[in-house]
Amino acid sequence: MVTSPRILSFKWQDWCASIRQPYQPVYLPPLAQYPPYGRGMRSGLRAAGHWAQVLMPPRPAAWVNQSDALAAALSALVARGQPRLSDRTHLEDLTQALEHKLETLRRELDSTGG
Repeated sequence: MVTSPRILSFKWQDWCASIRQPYQPVYLPPLAQYPPYGRGMRSGLRAAGHWAQVLMPPRPAAWVNQSDALAAALSALVARGQPRLSDRTHLEDLTQALEHKLETLRRELDSTGG
């Protein structure tokens, strides 16, 4: 879920690729308690354009505040969303590779007194 343009998609694309899942985020209104200075990108104009043209769905008049908007978006997501899990074997392979690298690092640190 994306609630801010500060959530960098390339990082999530990389992670999703590593677990063999497509990057298909759901865009939600900003969190009500999210600090205003953290909602936008570095440029206010760029942030406004980003949210207005790409991320933000039209706001129905019934949405009185951000909490209502978020609740409506989450309800719609629950109604139409489909859970997605990675291949268990692939995740196990990744976990074993990480454990192997950690063990190698531990041995190197032990041998150098680190």
